[in-house]
Amino acid sequence: MDSSMEADLELRLKGTEPAKDTEPSGSGSAVTSEASESSEPSGSANASESSDPAESSALEAAKADRAARNAAFRKEVAANTKELKELAEKISKMKRSPSPPAPPPLRKKRSHTELLCQLIISRMKTQQYSPAEIVQLLIGKEEGEASLRPRNESIYDMGSSLGQGKGYDRNKTKGKEKEKEKDVTEVICPGGDILLGIEGSNTAFRVYSQNLMCASSSFEELVEGIMLASGDDERILVLDPENVDIVRLICRIIHLQNHLVPQSLTPWMLLDTAIMVNKYGLQRAVVLASRQWLISGRDTREFMGDPTLASGCYMAAAALFFDEFMFDKCIWELISICTVPFERLWAWPALKEQVSDKGIKLLTLMRDKARVRVYQTLLSETGLRCYAGWDRTFQERYERILARYKPATTVRLPLAQVILEVKKALFRELGGLNSPMDCL
Repeated sequence: MDSSMEADLELRLKGTEPAKDTEPSGSGSAVTSEASESSEPSGSANASESSDPAESSALEAAKADRAARNAAFRKEVAANTKELKELAEKISKMKRSPSPPAPPPLRKKRSHTELLCQLIISRMKTQQYSPAEIVQLLIGKEEGEASLRPRNESIYDMGSSLGQGKGYDRNKTKGKEKEKEKDVTEVICPGGDILLGIEGSNTAFRVYSQNLMCASSSFEELVEGIMLASGDDERILVLDPENVDIVRLICRIIHLQNHLVPQSLTPWMLLDTAIMVNKYGLQRAVVLASRQWLISGRDTREFMGDPTLASGCYMAAAALFFDEFMFDKCIWELISICTVPFERLWAWPALKEQVSDKGIKLLTLMRDKARVRVYQTLLSETGLRCYAGWDRTFQERYERILARYKPATTVRLPLAQVILEVKKALFRELGGLNSPMDCL
């Protein structure tokens, strides 16, 4: 061995010698073993004690984080609640929009008396009726029975029942007499040599006597008598109570002032004009204007409001104007539009005077024949010989038309609507000017 190894061995031997000396003492070894054993668990306890504070700190941090989140959430909820309260206060202080209007009441069927009252009130406002005419309308016959209204009863009570105040013709200022209306002279012809006046009206028209004499034989006789009897005095021809607007219109037509003549009239104005034209025999003088009036005016509000009554006015006006062509067209128009009994035409007093019971029966018979003819045309496979060449589409379309427009249903529908639907469904390709419906 080397000297270094020997020295190392000696040192080890010296270190083991005290341990050997202590072996016999058994209590000492036991104490040392117990001490070594007890030292091991003390180390593990210290390790566990060192790990518990870390876990507790993590738990405390999680709790603190959760508490912070809860606090932030509560704060946000409180802020939202406050904002909602402020918004609710602002909304409560805002002005509310008005509630929508109530729907209009359903239109009720008005009686003949109500229609007559409404007519009288409107004419009183426009001063187109004289008091005598209003009294005659109020105490006249209604639906074949004499009116029970006494003659001394005020004519304004009926106006009050429609919402008008009594005493329509009363003075605006009590205690003062009503001023007399001044006479008005409208110049139709500046070189006119005669005044055309109206009974019960303060309006007169300066016209030319030769134009009146050329207009009709009735005016010719009246003007000749006045021209021979008046001498050098002012010549005045006074007509029966008439509508001032109609007299002005006829004077303009007679004096060839066509630029002042309207292109269309309301149905009621047209009928009143036709009545005056027929009264004085002015059909030839107004032939151009009357044809224009009978052609136009179907798209006005007055016509669309009551097509049946308006069509009746057009038919009666065409008859009074002696216009056969427009009379036939107006009759067909009335038959194709009206679905109610033709006694509905009698709601207008002026029309009731022109259409008699016989005329009502003839109109009803013509409408029934037209309905039968329309349905016969449908049943005869539309009257076209090329029916065998129809395809399935036309066949189905034809069957639907037959199922929809039966005799019972055509009674409740206007004939114009039935014919229009049939033409659209069947005669668009095969019809045209020679289709069966065009012959109606």
